[in-house]
Amino acid sequence: MKRGISGQMVIQWVYFSPLSFFALVFLLTFLFMGQEVHAGTWKLYGNLINRACGTENPAGSGNWVPTSSVGCPSGSCTNIGEQRACGSCSCSYNIPRCVLSSTAECEDDSGGTGGGGGSLCGSAAKSYSYTDTAYSGTICRSGSSPTTGNGSVPFPAQGETVSWDCANRSSPTSHCSATRGSAPVSVSCGSADGGTFPTSGPPSANRCINTTQTNFAFRYQGSYWNGWTWNCGSNSCSANLSPGICGSANGTTRASAPSTTAERCSAGVSSSVSGSGPWSWSCSGWACSANKTASCVSTGCNNHLYCTGTAVYDNCGTYCGSGTKTCTTPRIKVCPTLLYLNSGDVANFELRYWANSTAPVTCSNTGYSTVTSSSTWSTVALPSPIGSILTVSNVSGSKGRVTAGSVSQTATQYVYADYAGLRDFGPVTVSPAGAASCTISPVDLGGGSYRMDYTINWGSATYTLMGVSGAGAQPNISKTGATQSGSFTHTPTATTTYRLTPLTGFSPGPGPLCEATVTLPSTLVICSESCGSGSSALSSSTVTLPKGQKRTVYACYGSGVGDSVCATTGVSVSAKWAVGDSSIASLSSTFGTSTIITGQSDGASTPVSAEYTPEVPSPLRPETKNDSVTISVPGCVASCSGSDQVCSGQTYTDSCGNANACQGTRDCSSGAGGYKEVAP
Repeated sequence: MKRGISGQMVIQWVYFSPLSFFALVFLLTFLFMGQEVHAGTWKLYGNLINRACGTENPAGSGNWVPTSSVGCPSGSCTNIGEQRACGSCSCSYNIPRCVLSSTAECEDDSGGTGGGGGSLCGSAAKSYSYTDTAYSGTICRSGSSPTTGNGSVPFPAQGETVSWDCANRSSPTSHCSATRGSAPVSVSCGSADGGTFPTSGPPSANRCINTTQTNFAFRYQGSYWNGWTWNCGSNSCSANLSPGICGSANGTTRASAPSTTAERCSAGVSSSVSGSGPWSWSCSGWACSANKTASCVSTGCNNHLYCTGTAVYDNCGTYCGSGTKTCTTPRIKVCPTLLYLNSGDVANFELRYWANSTAPVTCSNTGYSTVTSSSTWSTVALPSPIGSILTVSNVSGSKGRVTAGSVSQTATQYVYADYAGLRDFGPVTVSPAGAASCTISPVDLGGGSYRMDYTINWGSATYTLMGVSGAGAQPNISKTGATQSGSFTHTPTATTTYRLTPLTGFSPGPGPLCEATVTLPSTLVICSESCGSGSSALSSSTVTLPKGQKRTVYACYGSGVGDSVCATTGVSVSAKWAVGDSSIASLSSTFGTSTIITGQSDGASTPVSAEYTPEVPSPLRPETKNDSVTISVPGCVASCSGSDQVCSGQTYTDSCGNANACQGTRDCSSGAGGYKEVAP
């Protein structure tokens, strides 16, 4: 339609084909749909920006005349962050300033409900790959700004989380964070793999890289021990034994040369035998020999080849003590572990049998069966002129019964018990007739406590006091009759030997009259300081660790429990560390003798645990030891700093982000100069 020269309205029709009409509709639809409208809403605040709104009349007079008020916008807006001065205009005499009373600001309200506008975190608040090096997206949504680091938020390091707050004047503060993944850890065999080591084996610290070893075992070639095997993750690792270990024929006196490899070597590779007596050979370079002469020359003791708790003898039959090697079951134990008798006394030993024990046993262990009647009992005579001072019955119905002979001085003889190819012994000390004697036996009460039952036969002793050791401040025992019995309780924190010792007049010499030992198993304990440095146990306790602060904890393994392991018996071990919730606390390392814990989140707690698997020879099943401690990160302690910068009667957000929690204290009333300051 257009207007003609004469002023009349002229209608002009333009023809569109159906095809061009639909094309136009499609074009308009595409243009409108392709535009993203970022919705916002006008918010009204007290004066935030000074804008002149009057005139000075006359010029230079200092007399400012306000203009009319400026209307404030409302409803929706599109230019996020735009500010407009509006409201009524006021002026102060003699002050060259005239301001509008209000400020309207266009603020983003997408992504939320209500007037708060929802979360203010930007798209950069997310998880990143360990290969990422910078944020992608915005730190905060448009219209708000980060409050951490004056707006500069560092990108998180690998395996860490960075947190910040986003805020504006109309919405609650949003807590935002970004996490960067940890770089993958490469697990492999350590430097000990393929190496050659003595019988002590490859050092545990050199067996694996970035993980804890599993399935550590002795390696055999046929029946010969020639090394070790273990796993580091999915990697199979091994080490070789050098030198070898001589077999049962080594150092013996025999009529012929050893003919089997088992006789020549118990570990390593055997060479051929040379000589016609004496004979010599080697086991992986270790020299071995056997004699043909009648004399017996000791070749020493191989305690490390025999199980703990097993009596060891050299090639000449000399007692060498107990074996030191942790072995497979079964095990036996003569109980009680020792007897103190007077001439003519009769007492009974009992032989106990454990069919499946993975550790040395004591008479206080449970789970045994009694095999006294099925075992063989014997003694070994003492050197001349003492000879045998006791007899032990090996007759059915009285096996293990010991009868003390007549002696003129105190002496000790061993009683041996053999069962199923195993041997154990119990010493018996015999004193002259009339001498005092006693017995002491531990009874497990559970919960770590033991009752020590004792019986004292004072005999013809002239002393009347018996001292007690091993039980702390236990009082001395006073004589109340010729024979008396009693008990005391104690909770040992480490392996402890309890002794009753005469305090005066003991003959033939000072020393305990009877004793008993309680052996505690080894445990893993999380300690406050390095092992053995007088540190204390953190086990089953709560450690308070404020956000951002760090605490180093240590893994100690030793006999006993709690503080005794940390301060005395424990040694450092490489443990596997774990945290229940990494958003509450983080660990500097998940494997090692220690780790550094850092508090991450306010007002929450999470457990931190340590796990360690001691080495045991194959085919024993390793028993994993565990301990844990609770890390508590206290909540934010709010403060209202800066109250002198906010007018009295107005509220502001505290240090923990709680809106309207603080009251201003600044005096904004009329002051010197006769003017009223506008609230900031």
